Amino acid sequence: MRNVLPIAVPGILILLAACSSSPKGDGDTEPDGTTELPLCGADPTSQPDRCIDAKGAERCRVDSGFPGDELALCDMDPEEGFVVHFGPSDYSDPEEVAKYVLPAGGEEEFCFRANTPNTSRKFFNSYHGRMRPNSHHLIVTMPARHHEDDTAPWACGPQVTERWLFGSQDPQIDVGVGADPALPEPGDPDYGLAHDIPANQTLLMDFHNLNATDHAELREAWASLRYVDESEVLVHADLIGFYNVGISIPPLAKQTTSRMRCDPPKDENGVAQEVYLNVVTGHAHQRMQRFSVWHERSDGSSDLIYETTDWLEPGNALYRDGIANPPLPIGARGAAWGAKSGYLKVKPGEAISFECEFQNDLPHVVTMGETSKDEMCNVFGNYFPSTGAMWNCFGS
Repeated sequence: MRNVLPIAVPGILILLAACSSSPKGDGDTEPDGTTELPLCGADPTSQPDRCIDAKGAERCRVDSGFPGDELALCDMDPEEGFVVHFGPSDYSDPEEVAKYVLPAGGEEEFCFRANTPNTSRKFFNSYHGRMRPNSHHLIVTMPARHHEDDTAPWACGPQVTERWLFGSQDPQIDVGVGADPALPEPGDPDYGLAHDIPANQTLLMDFHNLNATDHAELREAWASLRYVDESEVLVHADLIGFYNVGISIPPLAKQTTSRMRCDPPKDENGVAQEVYLNVVTGHAHQRMQRFSVWHERSDGSSDLIYETTDWLEPGNALYRDGIANPPLPIGARGAAWGAKSGYLKVKPGEAISFECEFQNDLPHVVTMGETSKDEMCNVFGNYFPSTGAMWNCFGS
């Protein structure tokens, strides 16, 4: 099997019992003997109850009465993977649904804990993620301490120091094994790439929603993770989290942050390692005007490798040969984002740097924070081969 590792997706672990993952439908036979589901189409009102969307995700339409019902992902065969879900376990129970409703104009950040169903260590190399409208981000981390499942979400703050499993602010994410002709071949540095999931791992879901409408919305998200056999895993990947914690934008002013430098991750002996960037995305809030990321060379030169002007859907850059990211520079094209294409190796003595340009529309100083009244300038993504931990970087 040829593998491409994903990044970023939404979730909480509550399996959708109403939906089976075994494809059935229009009669086109797959190599494993199953048949394909019908296509979902572009019109949510006419979407079949069970279907395949344009990105290959298996959707199972639900009936909650809220926008986004068509986005629900089907449960999976437990031998093949699992579905991660943040939302009501029973749409017919008003008390259960009320736990996840966000009123008009509301903003909340909630957390939830649940444990994965795998009884042994597993690996995944593909996933699909869907979030209902007015979802800002969902971050899924793997606490070192085991916890029991929660019965309801609770107010929380960011858990950035823990190891991440995935995270996203894009409403729909689809990355992984498929029919792409540029999939890794034997000898490619990312051939056999996958991320691990420890047995019965507690997941902590941090879900942030901002309801800008005049009606109540349902806070809900899904992700499906598909296992790959451990014998096929040749390279381990891990997540990236770079944080500029020194944001301070004067009232009604434009300001660019300092250009923050992040050196390559170190192994358990404190030795910097040669690694590849696999995926990069920028994370900021609504005052962001430009988000730029560079590859700093050991000779003092640097290459712009990612840039976005869209805080809501910043774009996800995948760095490998045969994958064409939207080109740089973006200004001449009037595009929202762009990135360098091809494999991107970071050697000891080199670094990744980044900065954000903000326009403060408020009559007071804006600093780093989680809400829409605050700002962020963070780089998320993944890298390989893993040193056994996230590649974290904090500074200003």
